[in-house]
Amino acid sequence: MLPRARRLRSAELGAIRGKRFFSEHFSAILTAGARPAFAVVVPNKVANSSVLRHKIRRRVYAALHSKTPKGSLVLFPKTAVAVLPMNELAAELEQLLSKIRSAA
Repeated sequence: MLPRARRLRSAELGAIRGKRFFSEHFSAILTAGARPAFAVVVPNKVANSSVLRHKIRRRVYAALHSKTPKGSLVLFPKTAVAVLPMNELAAELEQLLSKIRSAA
């Protein structure tokens, strides 16, 4: 789990505007936030069960543990992330973050 200081709070997610990035299992929005932090948003459309939504969120936070974005990064996982092996999940997030770093 990420430390609380590196997670965005729900109040900071009010008006998300920024550059969008996409990968096979994620879409992301990079905002010019005041501090480098992450947020993982898993809507009901992706997983109806709250248990599954929290499982997806925990897995993504675990994969992001040693990463630092340039700004505030909001990730929206897709449904297949729930069954994706952890090493593939981490590799895809690393690839998405490198795409974001090169574009920013």
